[in-house]
Amino acid sequence: MDDLTEKILHSDTVYRGRALNIRVDTVELPDGRTGKREVVERPEMVVIVPVTADGQLLLVRQYKIAIDQTMLVLPAGNVEPGEDVAATAGRKLLAQTGYKPEALTRLVSFF
Repeated sequence: MDDLTEKILHSDTVYRGRALNIRVDTVELPDGRTGKREVVERPEMVVIVPVTADGQLLLVRQYKIAIDQTMLVLPAGNVEPGEDVAATAGRKLLAQTGYKPEALTRLVSFF
């Protein structure tokens, strides 16, 4: 398989915020050319898929300013520095739904 690795030549943070940072990386592409990559950095987070004992899915109503609408979403939130992912999931589920999880099962992890 071909090596698709891109070498970062320069990195410039163009925005720092409470919820995310944005940086622009100048990279050397595998073929030797240079390119730009826009990278969104955000804290690790959890999304909980809570199912009650009788099979009901718990959702929470949240207003989303980006679309100016209130919608039903899965409970979610940022992992605090040094906090265990399972502890975050339990804390967020309790805070957002009032339910305490009996058990937690990790479904998927991704970057």
